[in-house]
Amino acid sequence: MFLFKSLGKLLATTSPSSPTDILEITGGSWYRLGKQINNVESPQRELILSGANFIVRSSTVPHHYLLSITPVRNENKTNDDDDLEEEEWNFLLDEEIHFGINEQEYSFHWDNIEKNDGSGFEFVVTDPKIKNSPGLVNSVQDVIFQCMYERKTGQAHLDIAEKSVREYIAYMKEKSKKTRHSSLGSSSNYVR
Repeated sequence: MFLFKSLGKLLATTSPSSPTDILEITGGSWYRLGKQINNVESPQRELILSGANFIVRSSTVPHHYLLSITPVRNENKTNDDDDLEEEEWNFLLDEEIHFGINEQEYSFHWDNIEKNDGSGFEFVVTDPKIKNSPGLVNSVQDVIFQCMYERKTGQAHLDIAEKSVREYIAYMKEKSKKTRHSSLGSSSNYVR
């Protein structure tokens, strides 16, 4: 299921002491992308988590937002279940991650800046209800870029001229089309 919180007010009023989820997409698969996975020297795509949530949330630092990947919680979990269900992976929303989208595959991708090896991550929406939501990936990308702009300026987007925010989002969309894992090719080239 896809959930947008009341974005405008939420981004502007989020208290640093209480992180808040801004949007959440449940029902997806999370992949690692890279040139060399499992000792194969070609664009690769490795499944990390087949039941994943994609969450954008505020952090405890003002104007800093996180992209969080969490496992879909299993209500019938036993003690023997995989520890992955307790994991959460967080990525600071900053220009360095080169966030981008693939509208045809309903996917989001970003660089792994911790490794600095050209690798990255991809979240692919698998829930058919969400895939029938026109404009979903573009709306999510706008939210991500708005969060990045707040981090860059150190101001709430409501305190910045709306034209500046729109121009920044347009600039980042154009930049993401040019820089998406240029050394790896498009995600359709990855071995699945």
